Amino acid sequence: MCFRLRKKEEVLSEEQKIAVQQMADLAEGRMSIREFWELYQKSPVLQDIILNDKKLPSRQYIVDQFKRVDMNLLECRVDVYTAVENYFSRRNIGLRFRNEDVSLLCKLLNLLPSYIDMGNGEFFANIMAQAPKDLKSKERDKWFRSEIRRLFTWDKKKPVWIQPPQWPIIDGVPYVFSHQETAEEGYECYYFYDPNDNTKTVVIDQCE
Repeated sequence: MCFRLRKKEEVLSEEQKIAVQQMADLAEGRMSIREFWELYQKSPVLQDIILNDKKLPSRQYIVDQFKRVDMNLLECRVDVYTAVENYFSRRNIGLRFRNEDVSLLCKLLNLLPSYIDMGNGEFFANIMAQAPKDLKSKERDKWFRSEIRRLFTWDKKKPVWIQPPQWPIIDGVPYVFSHQETAEEGYECYYFYDPNDNTKTVVIDQCE
């Protein structure tokens, strides 16, 4: 597929046209995020197009974001894709946006119960990857929810968060929720422990 910018005012060099075509290949699912990231790291032209886009609402935000990219983290891969997707969206260029990592992240967000935060999405992506291969989509979703209920447990009742959930997962182990209580200083304390060795940890939220 040969991609062309529709905006007449944007005159691109041949190198820039190639770079934008690579971005379009990522945006429409013909290239994986990992493949694109390898190209990006070697291409000053790609870096300039993304980081110095004059239509960016906040250049510093995306510069800082791209300094912290870790391809082993689902959220980082999706951030890279989103930056490319937004490049075309800001120009009202209609592409058929699709990407497996983005679809996976959306599915996980939809399947996780409200008392668990996404946190490190790769942890949940790995759980989903362990589902039996012969399961259909709805069966896979059901299997995932069952695994989440098995892994994230509590002694008496689940936490009632006053801020976004922060269920601790330490060294790949979701801790067990013990109880919560309000401290005199106006903080809510959530008590968890390691199901293997009983190591304890406390998550503290400030009451509004």
